[in-house]
Amino acid sequence: AGMMKAQRQHEELRIIEASTGSLVLFADMHGDDRACGELSVQVGEMHANDDVIASLGDIIGGKGPMQLETLSLWLAALVKFPNRIAICKGNCETNRNIIAAEGLLDQAYERWGMPCFDTVVDKIADTLDLLPTWLSFPSIGVLVCHGGPIRPVERLSSLELPIPDLDQWGDYDETLEGLETPISGRGTPYTRSFGLGRVAHVLKATGHTVLLRGHQSKLLKQQSSGILMNSNFT
Repeated sequence: AGMMKAQRQHEELRIIEASTGSLVLFADMHGDDRACGELSVQVGEMHANDDVIASLGDIIGGKGPMQLETLSLWLAALVKFPNRIAICKGNCETNRNIIAAEGLLDQAYERWGMPCFDTVVDKIADTLDLLPTWLSFPSIGVLVCHGGPIRPVERLSSLELPIPDLDQWGDYDETLEGLETPISGRGTPYTRSFGLGRVAHVLKATGHTVLLRGHQSKLLKQQSSGILMNSNFT
């Protein structure tokens, strides 16, 4: 069974059809120069393969020196390969205030100066607002998001979003077993934790077998930005 379609697909869910190539995932790049270089190589090879490349969110944010370049590369690739490039929204892409507070706008100011500062913020925020919260690869049973399934349980199966941006901020906590979502140790009211119980619930409700996510770099096997993973569709 596939995931039920959301009412506003461009904001919540994008379904990516099967490919004969591999699924290549980047997570939490934050404008990292090495990760941006690796993405450039992967995109450059798309003419010679059938790979699908996806971002788990947080393309921008933090102190990466190439945030504008990383964002531009993802968007250009999405235009060039609309059926093979997929981007889900991270917490660093959720709203204008967060975007304005991140290093991306410092870089924009250095390049273009103050006269276009607000215009840059607005255009970037409008563009990132179109990114989905969830990506679904039904042919391999993979569900992708940045944070995790935090929204009320009764709404998980249809992926309706009652509270903006809640899922982008979800923190995984291995000590949680049920469906509860207590406030995370990060100390903000919109950052909540979830455990295996909620993961199992959303996978069963949506017909998937695997949840792939970013957001918490300390839980990733590699310590650097721009984690790269491969998974065959076939």
